[in-house]
Amino acid sequence: AIGVLLCASKDNEVVEYAEKELFNISTFTQSKEPKHISRCVDQYLIEIEKIKNHKKLLSGVASGFTSIDRITGGWQPKDLIILAGRTSMGKTAMALQLAKGSAENNFPVAIFSLEMSEEQLTGRYLSGISGKSNMELRAGKVDLMKLGADSEQIASLPIYIDDTPMISLFEMRSKVKKLIVQHGIQIIVVDYLQLMSGDKSKNSREQEVSSISRGLKAIAKEFNIPVIALSQLNRGTEDHKEKKPMLSDLRESGAIEQDADIVAFVYRPAYYGLKTADVNGDEYSSQGLMVFDIAKNRNGACIALPLKHNEALTEITDFQKVEECAF
Repeated sequence: AIGVLLCASKDNEVVEYAEKELFNISTFTQSKEPKHISRCVDQYLIEIEKIKNHKKLLSGVASGFTSIDRITGGWQPKDLIILAGRTSMGKTAMALQLAKGSAENNFPVAIFSLEMSEEQLTGRYLSGISGKSNMELRAGKVDLMKLGADSEQIASLPIYIDDTPMISLFEMRSKVKKLIVQHGIQIIVVDYLQLMSGDKSKNSREQEVSSISRGLKAIAKEFNIPVIALSQLNRGTEDHKEKKPMLSDLRESGAIEQDADIVAFVYRPAYYGLKTADVNGDEYSSQGLMVFDIAKNRNGACIALPLKHNEALTEITDFQKVEECAF
C-alpha cells in the first residue's frame, strides 16, 4: 500500500512538473524585454488621450460603483486589491457586487470561491435580483416562472465561478491562464486569501500567508489584470472605540499590507450597536450603512465611502446617486 501511495505521489509530481514546464514556455511567462522610458511615456500618453477624448471612461476595470471608480479610476491592471473585514461584515457580499458590477460593464470576471460553493454564490445573486431572501429561495417561496425570467440578468453576465477548496497558487495561475485564453477574463476575485494552500515548507503560518500574498501580486502582474483578494482581520478591530479597522488589524501577515496596491476595509457600524457613524466628517445613520474605507491607495487618495447595504437581499449600492465620473 505504501508503494502504491509513493507511486501515486511521484505521478502527481511528474504531472505538476510537466504542467509547470508547459506553462513556463507560454506567452504569458516569457521574460519581458526592458523598454526605454520613451516608449513607456508614449503608451501612457495614448491612454490619457483616450480618456480625455471620452473614448475610454476609466483607465481600469469598472467596479460598478461610481463613488469607488471616481477614486480609483477603475481597478488598475497589475494591481492587488485587498478587501478586508471582520466576520459578518459583508466581505463576500461586497466582492460579489464588485464582480457583478464589472461584468455588467463588459469586463469578464473569474471568482475563486474557497469558502462558499457555487450554489451558495448563485443563490446570493438570485436573491438580489429577485427581491427574495436566501431563506425564501431555499424554502421555495417564490414564483418559479418569474425567478427564471429574472435569472437571465445574472445568467447572461460574463462571470465564471471556481469553488475549488484549498486551491494552490500554481493551480490558480494555470486556471487564470485558461480563463483568459478561453473567455477573455479581465479581473479575478479570490474569497479568501487565508484559505488558499500555501508553501508548506515555510516555517510559520505568517510566512505561508506572505508567500500567498506575493503570489497573488505576481499573478496580477504576470497577466496584466487586477486581482481582488478578500482577507480576514484579527480581533484587534473589536477593541477600537469606533470599531473602524486599521492596517495593523490585517490577519496573519504584514506582507499583505506591503504587497497590496489598495487595501479597503468594509464594516457595518450597526453590527456593533452604533446608532450613527462618522464618514469623512459627515454623520450618517448606521441603519443599512456599509463603510468602504480605502486605507491604502498606492496611486490615489485614501478615503471612506458610504454605501447602502441590504443584508436580507445581499445587495450593496452607492449610498446616493452620484454623477458619472468625468475623467
